[in-house]
Amino acid sequence: PCSYLNLNRHAFEEWLVSLLPTSIDTLYSHRCTAIKQDHNGYTVTFKGINGPVVHNAKMVVGADGANSCVRRYLERKPRSGIQYLAVQDSFGFDEIERIGEPGLLKEYVAFFHPGLTDFYGWIIPKDDRILLGMAMPPAARGLRDAAMRMQQMKGLLTALGYNFNGKFSRVGCNLLRPSVRDVFHGKGGAYLIGEAAGWISPSSVDGYSYAFISAAALAKAILKGDGQEKILRAYQLGTLPLMG
Repeated sequence: PCSYLNLNRHAFEEWLVSLLPTSIDTLYSHRCTAIKQDHNGYTVTFKGINGPVVHNAKMVVGADGANSCVRRYLERKPRSGIQYLAVQDSFGFDEIERIGEPGLLKEYVAFFHPGLTDFYGWIIPKDDRILLGMAMPPAARGLRDAAMRMQQMKGLLTALGYNFNGKFSRVGCNLLRPSVRDVFHGKGGAYLIGEAAGWISPSSVDGYSYAFISAAALAKAILKGDGQEKILRAYQLGTLPLMG
């Protein structure tokens, strides 16, 4: 059986950042625009509201998800067939009572409908809102098609006692549905973890579990400090349990 922990992601990430030593530099509201390698390591350029910021590093770790710029730099873009679209509607506290009976809104729900997606949809209750979402295949990349599928899903859920026809806010993101052959650990002192590497939970295709496991494996390999190739090999060996 699978076990999940439902948490406030923003608060959890703020707590993780609070654990960083004061010697660590952090940049917010910046986007990586260039990565270049030379004999000293890497030069990474970020773009922010006040212009570019350049940092030099001996190695680079890409923890930047499905659209990883580090992975693109390494010329290993994900195959188009595994690039899914996740769409999620958030219904506020004032909508919860209308959406359904209290008993319907206590548990995480996953549902499947081959006419809408070859993957799955979900309902996630939070303290102050309800999240309704679906992971859609590459064929649904268009915004109009994605919106139509979401509306169809809401109609089907009506028969089960839900009413998701009220006001909501909508977000979307790219999502990978990789296989083992899509996993790429990195090369040349640039390493990938989490979804950037192709590590993602096969049951939920979400969450932190595989990201943390792969990050811990890479950290352990780096601490051995035996050079790029030995670090890479140790990292590959450390993630073998994720292949199962």
